[in-house]
Amino acid sequence: DGDPFIDLSKVDYQSRPRWLLEPFIEYGGATILFARGGSGKSLFGLAIAVSIATGHSLVGGQVARAMPVLYHDWEADEYTHAERLAAICCGAGIAVPSLLYRRGIASLSEGAAGLRRAIAEYGIGFMVFDSIGMARGGDPNSAELTIKMFMAVRSLLIPTLGIDHITKS
Repeated sequence: DGDPFIDLSKVDYQSRPRWLLEPFIEYGGATILFARGGSGKSLFGLAIAVSIATGHSLVGGQVARAMPVLYHDWEADEYTHAERLAAICCGAGIAVPSLLYRRGIASLSEGAAGLRRAIAEYGIGFMVFDSIGMARGGDPNSAELTIKMFMAVRSLLIPTLGIDHITKS
């Protein structure tokens, strides 16, 4: 039947902060970062992940609270991200936090059930998925695949940051 109907006049919207990391990550859904290839999107996404994992903002704004983070990646590998994580933390003068990494193989919609289990098991409160093109699992012009991917993101019930490329055309 889906989610219950909610009378918005009775919702205490001030009981929860709007921002997890202002002005980048809202609690209420997906954030998308678009830029050209090679422009530092993954590094910026990792800096946001470190900010949320540690509660120490590296990108401006305030972190509402520190929480476990998952970096779900289809492009690089754990060694690349571990090296980047160490460099970011060294530059910020902070200890390297525990940050979960997972290499993406299937599309986000195909792997959503497993991700929901991991979110519950590890208490993950924020996820980065890099990149949307690979997470979609097919033709970037397919509205059907894009909708399936965002429905999977919505099913995770946590704030997310999706990273994507501006098309060459």
